[in-house]
Amino acid sequence: MRVTIQKTVDLEDIPNEINDLHTRLFDSFDFHLGDVREAKHYAENGRYVDSSSSLERVRKSLVDLDKMMEELQSLCLSYEKIRIANQMPEPQQSSENADD
Repeated sequence: MRVTIQKTVDLEDIPNEINDLHTRLFDSFDFHLGDVREAKHYAENGRYVDSSSSLERVRKSLVDLDKMMEELQSLCLSYEKIRIANQMPEPQQSSENADD
């Protein structure tokens, strides 16, 4: 069973969260690349059922990797929007509204 967990992170900690997600993503790809190599090895040795089983593990894991990449992409874009918004000057009150 899988559950979704939300957490609150301070704005200044978001770059660390992004870096951590990138690291997890790289580690996951490295791990699953081993399964792909294993599947190739099995196939080269005529063990096609074992090769298929290894590939099935990779296929199922790709769903999780896709979710991780979606989360990472969203976090990157959201953080950049916040950074841009914080760099924008405050809107000036027009002279018409100043007399109200």
